[in-house]
Amino acid sequence: MEVDRSSASSVAVAYAQAWRRGDQSMTRSLVTPAERDLFNSLVNIGVMRQRDEASRSAGPPSVTEAYELSAAAMYRLAWPDVEGQRFVVVLRDAEGSWFASIEDEEVFGEDEDLTRPFGPALRSSFRDYANQWATELGLPTAGGSAGGAASDRSSSTSGVASGGPADDGAEASGETGSYGFLMSLAKPVLIFGLVWFWAFAAGFMDKDAGFYYLPRKAWAWAHMAAGAAGMAVVLLTPIFWLGYPLAALVIVGEAVGYATVRNKKAPADARWTLNLDSFRQQMEQRKEKSAVKRSSVKVLDAKGSVVAPPAANEPGVDAWEKMAEVVEFALPRSAERVDLAAEKEKAQFSARVDGVRFPLEAPPPKEAVAVMELIKKLAGLDVDERRRQQVGKMSVELDEYGEHKVRVRSQGSSRGMQVTLEFDPPTEFRFEVGTLGFHKKQLALLQPALDEDGGVVLVASPARHGQTTACLAMLAQHDAYTSSVLTFEPEGEKEFELEGVGHRTYDASIGDEQRNTEMSSLLRTDPNAVYLARLADKKSADLAARSAEDVRFYLPVRANDSMSAIRSWVQVVGDKPRAAESLRAVVTCRLVRRLCQTCRASYTPDPAAIKKMGLPKNTQQLYRASGKVVVKDKEQVCPACHGIGYRGRVGVYEVAVIDASARGYLGSGEADHLRSHLRKAGMMSLQEAGLAKVLSGDTDIRELTRVISGDGAGKSSRSSKSSSKAKSG
Repeated sequence: MEVDRSSASSVAVAYAQAWRRGDQSMTRSLVTPAERDLFNSLVNIGVMRQRDEASRSAGPPSVTEAYELSAAAMYRLAWPDVEGQRFVVVLRDAEGSWFASIEDEEVFGEDEDLTRPFGPALRSSFRDYANQWATELGLPTAGGSAGGAASDRSSSTSGVASGGPADDGAEASGETGSYGFLMSLAKPVLIFGLVWFWAFAAGFMDKDAGFYYLPRKAWAWAHMAAGAAGMAVVLLTPIFWLGYPLAALVIVGEAVGYATVRNKKAPADARWTLNLDSFRQQMEQRKEKSAVKRSSVKVLDAKGSVVAPPAANEPGVDAWEKMAEVVEFALPRSAERVDLAAEKEKAQFSARVDGVRFPLEAPPPKEAVAVMELIKKLAGLDVDERRRQQVGKMSVELDEYGEHKVRVRSQGSSRGMQVTLEFDPPTEFRFEVGTLGFHKKQLALLQPALDEDGGVVLVASPARHGQTTACLAMLAQHDAYTSSVLTFEPEGEKEFELEGVGHRTYDASIGDEQRNTEMSSLLRTDPNAVYLARLADKKSADLAARSAEDVRFYLPVRANDSMSAIRSWVQVVGDKPRAAESLRAVVTCRLVRRLCQTCRASYTPDPAAIKKMGLPKNTQQLYRASGKVVVKDKEQVCPACHGIGYRGRVGVYEVAVIDASARGYLGSGEADHLRSHLRKAGMMSLQEAGLAKVLSGDTDIRELTRVISGDGAGKSSRSSKSSSKAKSG
């Protein structure tokens, strides 16, 4: 039997429009109660059988398809408030396709008369088609004798009350029984949320059961049973809003039962409660753990406690991130220190890697001060104190680079504030003279002079070139258990702790006269060897020169070479014969960066360059910094040095032993003869000792030239490139 598609659609739409307006007389006269019950049942079936229209075959829709569309249109117009869903009706004819939205009224507009009267023929056509489809589906047909059965069956199977919303008991909310969640977006989301909660809670309780040695397997089965029971309740209960709370009650009830049992075995401070304060505390702890996990840098304060970074929306997060950025640059490159400074107009951040300053991107002054205050707080310093020098400690940990101790120094002035981070400051001195980098010829000259009693040994260098290390390494050669070995240093500047050595300190702010008084008091204890960190004035230098007959002194001097150091000593003592008589040796030192052994590049030097540098004529191969490695025929940044080309430092020395002849030339002021004598006695210049390091592959010409030329404490030419890799490295 052919049923006109548009007629069937018109019947459905008109029926729905009338139903929507509450026109009871029309809806009741349009079809009989039995037909209406059957139609409600078919509506649900039609909605359930909706398919993607794009997948249907071309051409006019079949009778079944036309009815499905009509039923769906009727259903959505009749129940426009069902979860606020948007419903699209698709009709197709022989000439093509068209789509329309019911809610937008592009098809069923107000200007179109869809409530015109229907004649008996149209009603009969619709009823005949409905009966035919009901027969195919095995449902009772609409008729006088079968009406009651159809009504009972449709009501029991579809869950839609007969007669529409005007009838008693009608479910005007659009509830469709056990199939209701198929017509809603919110309901599947609610079900998914309940399933997620059950899965999360079950996993958490399973781990907790293992921790407290509860019957883990039995509880796992209990969790599974609760989840299955909850899903069965929500799916089998005809009314969704009744089944869902019952399902949640089943799942939560089982969790409460577990909590009751585990609280009997858990300690008091670990029991689960519904107390709001306890819940808030647990949430704070979870937030802290989550924040630590998100942050790449782990920080331990002065007391050794892990400090959680601030959340994204909390104050101080910018300062924390900048501090972390500095640490992420410093640790992979083995930086020895980081300097942070802020003045009113500008701020400067820099890191020292192997003695070379690498500028870091600094924030505006106000933000830089916030970073420094954060570091001071972590190190246990007084944040409000910005003038007086303070020293604190903290620790940082970064991924595979492990945990590192940090000594924090803070001081300020009227111009601004400065904070210095010293990474892994040594607390025990483990250097020996033979491991500092002396050439074997230099050690042969120096050792006899060190074995003598009394006399002054000068150690000359620019700042940060191993001067203190060299002094203490020579001091450590004296047996501290059979002789008296002392150091005399300003408070706060003691860098190393030497076993058996007495460390005497003084307040750096005291005057020269008081400092000389304390030095005299120290010398009255008859020490055998003393390291003097500073000479206060000519009086303290004269005191050392006079005492040098019985006491060995190791004195640091700011000078570039041995001859300059000797002139400085004579000048500060003020008496050439006395200065000459007390002097035993002068050691000048520099620190050059070692070539990275992973990426150093070999090359054959030009013969003219070999001659110019004074290298042996048979030199065939030298090395230079690269910063690159080749992986699968592609150049990459060296993972060991992060593109710098150097890693670590080694000493280059000039050793001048002052024997009796040298003291004679010095006492009479014959500088040229003194220099000539020292060279004949085997003194290697800094350049010669440095070229020996170049030949051995420890360093390269470029680095040696940078250091010997006096730019040893300056900025590396490679610093900008390396600094730009702070984030990527």
